[in-house]
Amino acid sequence: KRCVSGNTTNRFEIVYKNVVLGNEDFELNQLQVYSANEIISVHSKNETIKEIIVFDIIGRVLFHKKNINSNTFEIRNLTTQNQTLLVKVTSSSNKEKTVKIMH
Repeated sequence: KRCVSGNTTNRFEIVYKNVVLGNEDFELNQLQVYSANEIISVHSKNETIKEIIVFDIIGRVLFHKKNINSNTFEIRNLTTQNQTLLVKVTSSSNKEKTVKIMH
């Protein structure tokens, strides 16, 4: 085909749909992750926690625990020195949430 100069009005089509988008992640008020007294605490109000992975800021895995099957979990003896960590929590229904904390 040859390119033709001028305006082309049939190249794209914009379609609007009246649909609410869902979010498969934990809701903000359902999951609490915090660090206090060298312990990382994870609490889920409505979902059972299946898996927790803790990463440092450059992506190294510092902690990984599967098959937790509880609404609460504490990570002790994680040897880090006042740095930013990413805590990825997966629920039993495979919803995921990653939270940034200082530990």
